[in-house]
Amino acid sequence: MENGFLFLDEMLHGVRWDAKYATWDNFTGKPVDGYEVNRIIGTKAVALALREAQIHAAALGYGLLLWDGYRPKSAVDCFLRWAAQPEDNLTKEKYYPNIERAELITKGYVASQSSHSRGSTIDLTLYHLDTGELV
Repeated sequence: MENGFLFLDEMLHGVRWDAKYATWDNFTGKPVDGYEVNRIIGTKAVALALREAQIHAAALGYGLLLWDGYRPKSAVDCFLRWAAQPEDNLTKEKYYPNIERAELITKGYVASQSSHSRGSTIDLTLYHLDTGELV
């Protein structure tokens, strides 16, 4: 791993994560190139910011669930190749039921560059600490 990057769970004790792009449970229907393990990678700076957010969220009864962080260029390229393929309807109903696959690029859902590739962009949601239910 590059200097300055880390698995975020190493600094964020108690954080939950599910790196969907490392699994079959994502819009491509298979693990995405570049995602080697189901863990979230980010910069140390983003980990420190998330630790502060985690503290504030916990005071309100919430925890952080991380979905994505650092995204390798190979993953971005994989998304573009997938989006250029003809529709196969394998994941459409679950992930993009109201849009055509080809529109994912033109509408900006899939792009040739991603702020995630810097390691300082995180996709996350909150969950209730007492029940584990997503907010």
